[in-house]
Amino acid sequence: MVRIPIPLVVDEYFFLSGNTEDAISFHVGSPAWFRWLADTEHRSFSMRCYAGGFTARHEQQRHGWYWYAYRKRGGKSYKIYLGKAQDVTRERLYEVATRLASKGVPSEEAVPSATAHFSPLPIHMRAIKFSVPSIETPTVPRPHLLSLLEAGRKNKLILLSAAAGWGKTVLLSTWCTLLSRQNIPFAWVSLDMYDNDPALFWTSLITALQTIHPGLGQKALALRSLDLIQQAFLDECMSLPRECILLLDDVHRLTSPESQRSLAFFLERLPPQLHLVIASRTDPPLPLAKLRVQGKLLEIRSADLALGLPEIATLLHEILNIPLSSHGYSSLAQRTEGWPAGVHLAALMLKDLPDPAQSLLHFSGSIHSVFDYFIEEVLLQQPTAVQEFLLQTSVLTHLSSSLCDAVCAHNNSQALLEYLRQNNLFIQPLDAQGLQYRYHALFQEALQARLRQQYPHLEPDLHLRATLWYEQHPAYNKRKSGHLERLSEESSPGQKSSFAPTSTLPVNLLTDRERDVLALLLHGASNREIAQHLIISEGTTKKHIANICSKFHVQRRTQVITRMLEPALF
Repeated sequence: MVRIPIPLVVDEYFFLSGNTEDAISFHVGSPAWFRWLADTEHRSFSMRCYAGGFTARHEQQRHGWYWYAYRKRGGKSYKIYLGKAQDVTRERLYEVATRLASKGVPSEEAVPSATAHFSPLPIHMRAIKFSVPSIETPTVPRPHLLSLLEAGRKNKLILLSAAAGWGKTVLLSTWCTLLSRQNIPFAWVSLDMYDNDPALFWTSLITALQTIHPGLGQKALALRSLDLIQQAFLDECMSLPRECILLLDDVHRLTSPESQRSLAFFLERLPPQLHLVIASRTDPPLPLAKLRVQGKLLEIRSADLALGLPEIATLLHEILNIPLSSHGYSSLAQRTEGWPAGVHLAALMLKDLPDPAQSLLHFSGSIHSVFDYFIEEVLLQQPTAVQEFLLQTSVLTHLSSSLCDAVCAHNNSQALLEYLRQNNLFIQPLDAQGLQYRYHALFQEALQARLRQQYPHLEPDLHLRATLWYEQHPAYNKRKSGHLERLSEESSPGQKSSFAPTSTLPVNLLTDRERDVLALLLHGASNREIAQHLIISEGTTKKHIANICSKFHVQRRTQVITRMLEPALF
């Protein structure tokens, strides 16, 4: 009887045929992956990764269909619950694979080791992880950046740190072509979530360097202790016969403290003939300040990677054959701020349109291609608290901790702004002290579109809170008018009304909670709705409304609303 192979997951790739020599069907974690899992006709798949392997089965229980992982060891079968279809993420698969790998292992064998749970990737998948990615999009020559990288070879570390779409991988791929022509050996690793296991991280480093120095680190891998493996491998690296370069891409995927410590340990003890190049969406937790002072660090950031006006003109006109006027190229440079992914997305939009110059006027962060990129590659990669902060502060043209606290109704905005800066989340400082920031224009437009999509009634509240803050900070009063205009638009669509000047209103006398109540009053919320929204009692809500009425010198809530929405006198 011929056995038909079941679908196979290897690392983060899914093969419906069960054969890794065939084309990848789709990626684990993609919408296609979750649709496949949810189909009750699909009953099983096998999983193979660095941590081990198992067979997953789709089983019907009393309340629905669930996935379970099975593995046999020593004649005994072990079972772990994976979850419903929507719960079976890459992280969950790896977690369960790791747990099953330790089942049935005698305690004396459970010694930390780089090879303890290592299941080698097939050649087909190794080629993806340890090969320089091919460049699939048209590129413009960037000789000044290549010269910068060449000069940086004298440094211990070259760091490319910028958000998604700034061309880090493309630049390094181009440089690798130049290194090959110069016969300079280099090795490449595309890091992934599995490298958060320090044993697998070191295995990745060793495997990569073995592509240019076969046998390097083989003795180290034979050891049982991770500490011994690290030291033995670095000792072997000291004997490298000539200069070589190790390029680590997607270092932002190293999120575990253990893997980050391993990277720092490797850098600290790096042999002089081995140069490390790191590409990351965030600054890795390395002693960068110390390396700067020592002159051992080359940094390439978004300002360096940004496409200049001549490069944008060359890309669109000579390479993509999209003719624009000099004003059109300048406008695109201004709109994208040189963000390479934005320029390419604009080119895709303009390529087949009869009037590219006119269509360029409609290019913004809310068009589908740009919106989807920002949401999928940036926003949804962040913790929930950061996502909420980004959405709520997207209405602001300038960001400061005090203003953001007022708009978001909390007191940790400074820490969140620092997080955005450290993680290169399309935020630009407006002063040397890092007290004021702004968002990249396209990113801000995408966030605003997402805000209206996800919280359609929240935007007026945010503008009101911003207006009230500006009322208390006269030095910034000139920025208040934009929020007043948006409040007017939201309160009476299609009408030419505007809000009364807040300088004539006692809003500065209101407490933070009273301002929240006032914002809800302006939306016509009832006492019960206000209480439910703010998680307070209806009695407390009535007291807040009474206090607001007293400060406005009126008797009823409707009079407060009328005063806030009455036509301006100027």
